[in-house]
Amino acid sequence: MVDNFVPYQGLGSCTATDQRLFCILSAVDRSSPDAREQMELLARRYVADTLPGAGPFVPAAAALTSPLDRFAHIQPLLRGVEFPGVGPFVEVLCSSLGVGWNDLVTRVRARAFAEELDRVWQSVFALCIVRDHDRGALDALTDTVLLAALLIRIVASLPAQAGNAPAPLPAAATWPPQRLRRGLAATLALPEPVFPLPPARGAVESGTD
Repeated sequence: MVDNFVPYQGLGSCTATDQRLFCILSAVDRSSPDAREQMELLARRYVADTLPGAGPFVPAAAALTSPLDRFAHIQPLLRGVEFPGVGPFVEVLCSSLGVGWNDLVTRVRARAFAEELDRVWQSVFALCIVRDHDRGALDALTDTVLLAALLIRIVASLPAQAGNAPAPLPAAATWPPQRLRRGLAATLALPEPVFPLPPARGAVESGTD
């Protein structure tokens, strides 16, 4: 089941001064009648880059740095391929990104990659709340997260490297074709306590969902 869903891992637990959108939304009192409206306002401010310390919002996958800027384009293509093994998957992925495997592994392991990916997550949260915004942007950023999460799991499965030795290829036994298919077809798991959103004020007052 772990390969079927992509949960939000974040950059650590929220603190009292954490300005990530997820942490700001988590601090909203869900028992308040206008909790949903508060969360929608915060998300709209995030999208507009007017929420101090919480941005910047990612308006499109193309606004990201390499290699994340290409993930949204590549993910749907990879999802439609029946890879016979992890080796061909890595070959196609690297060719599509225009980078070597060792370089890609190095980038994925970098702190900057995790920080930028977290920005994508925050933007996905905002767009899941601001439903009248660009749905194409949400789809693209979601695909970015899905491919990044699969790649992170693959890189995490690699054996330790000795010194400056190049990154080894993923083990075929660890990543058989069926596991790759599950990873490429995974679903984003929106995290509690933000999701599901609390009911709208009218629903609370009428006692309906």
